[in-house]
This record gives sequence, structure tokens and C-alpha cells, in this order.
Amino acid sequence: MTETESTEPDPPRMLAEAGEVLWRMRPNEQAPLTEWVAYYQKSAVIYDGIAETDQHHHHEALYMAGQARQRAGEIETRIRETRQHH
Repeated sequence: MTETESTEPDPPRMLAEAGEVLWRMRPNEQAPLTEWVAYYQKSAVIYDGIAETDQHHHHEALYMAGQARQRAGEIETRIRETRQHH
């Protein structure tokens, strides 16, 4: 593999593609909370990219990016609260 090659596929460029990609990345329900935080953070990055490449879904993608960031933040708060109580 050369320096310019990547093991990750190209990010989705359309909103419909993002849903499929994120479904495959989604952790199982019993995954540690840290995996869920990483998933939602990655989701936000993907949706931000979609907002730039799929102009017909620009606002929807930005909304979904915000929702993913909010969910990641909520989970991070739960993690902190759990650690404080132990």
C-alpha cells in the first residue's frame, strides 16, 4: 500500500449514502458508551461533509450533524457522571 492509499472507503457524498454507511458503522446495543460517542462524533463529521456535497440536502445534513453532536455530548455527560459516582 502506498502513502496515498487508504484502508477507509471514500466518505459518502449524498445523504442517502450516509444512512447506509452509518448503519454499517453503528455499534451494537451493548457496546461501551465510548464506542457510541465515537460513532456519533464520526456521524457528525460525515453529515458535515454531506452538507457540502449534497446541496439539495444541505440544511437537513447540518441538522443531523447537530443532532449527532448533541447525542455524543449527552453520552459524554453520562460517562462523566458515572465516573464521579464511583
